[in-house]
Amino acid sequence: MRRYHLYSSLTLAASLLTASGSAVAQVGARDSTFLVATSQALLDAITTGDSTVWASYLAPDWFLSDEEGHHHTRREFLTELHPLPPGQSGQLTVANVHLVGARAVAVISYDAQEVHHYYGQLLLTTRRQPCPAALTAAPSRHQPWQSTLGSTA
Repeated sequence: MRRYHLYSSLTLAASLLTASGSAVAQVGARDSTFLVATSQALLDAITTGDSTVWASYLAPDWFLSDEEGHHHTRREFLTELHPLPPGQSGQLTVANVHLVGARAVAVISYDAQEVHHYYGQLLLTTRRQPCPAALTAAPSRHQPWQSTLGSTA
């Protein structure tokens, strides 16, 4: 399975949190629920290849860098997203969530726990996913620097 890691710059997130003018604090329950549920929906869409889920959250100028250092535009990412082939199945699960934020910015960090059935072999992998998110009035769009998610406002 081609893996797309959603790593982002924690330096950028720290800068945004500092620049927001308020102290870092816990993210509200409503935003926390939204960020976790949307992160899980996006992970679910990776194994099924459902690009419509991703398309609804990604801004037109969104991009992704993969584990090999390649940059993928929104269009390239959505075109390349396919379900696992016959003989493979899997599930990605959000676990061990940590959230911090300030006025309009949140950082969600979680483990993406992967169960991958690869032609009769069971592969188990856990990856830490740090993701800054802008909590704006546009709930369905990511800013270009985001890995995950919009707003519940």
